[in-house]
Amino acid sequence: MESGGRDSLTKFHKEKEFFALMESEIQRAKRYQRPFGLLVIDFQANPADQKSYSHYPVLRQCSKVIRELIRSADIPARIGDKFALGIPESDRDKAEKMAVRILGELGNVEILEDGLSLHVSGRVGIAVYPDDGGTGKALMNAAEKSLLSTPLRS
Repeated sequence: MESGGRDSLTKFHKEKEFFALMESEIQRAKRYQRPFGLLVIDFQANPADQKSYSHYPVLRQCSKVIRELIRSADIPARIGDKFALGIPESDRDKAEKMAVRILGELGNVEILEDGLSLHVSGRVGIAVYPDDGGTGKALMNAAEKSLLSTPLRS
């Protein structure tokens, strides 16, 4: 990873920068009484023959798919092997629609890696300010909890 605020593989924000940006957006949402949505996106690639593969091409391809779906105001981040997406001005309905779009496109991803054909499945946890929390940490906890109760979808 790069030492700055962006991940070198995905070009998404790193965790520390993401939380700073999310807190700023939550403050803006408070001031203008607007919603703010957060998605936590978990995915896995499933090779047909269960051989091992490098996770990096999967991260790169999935980040490309997400980048093509989001608005310039949205805040994408790589946090470990997951992605987070801050969605300003988005209530639960808008966040759910974005989650469905992302999962639909990830389900279309096929990655060829070292002779393996990898298909991606994913799941998304959703949290929305102010309903699920008033801080970035509270929203992340709520989104992670939502993620754990959501089955993988291909």
